[in-house]
Amino acid sequence: MSPRSKTLSKQMKAKSRSAIISAALELFAKKGFSATTTDEIAKKAKVSKGLIFSHFPTKDDILLTLIDEGVDQLLPKLNESDDR
Repeated sequence: MSPRSKTLSKQMKAKSRSAIISAALELFAKKGFSATTTDEIAKKAKVSKGLIFSHFPTKDDILLTLIDEGVDQLLPKLNESDDR
């Protein structure tokens, strides 16, 4: 078997990160941040717990990422309303 290309590795990393974020968002919304474990996030995202921690040092970092990405999506919409 040949080694993965850098492009494939980047794609796989992005896909696993996205799966983690999506799973965390769903679980945080359903159960709350404190009641959600990284084990549950890993299971829902279909990744290992270790992979979660290779992307995010702590569960708090997952939440901060969700907040940052949410704000990044919201700001352009807010700026659109200023232009009207």
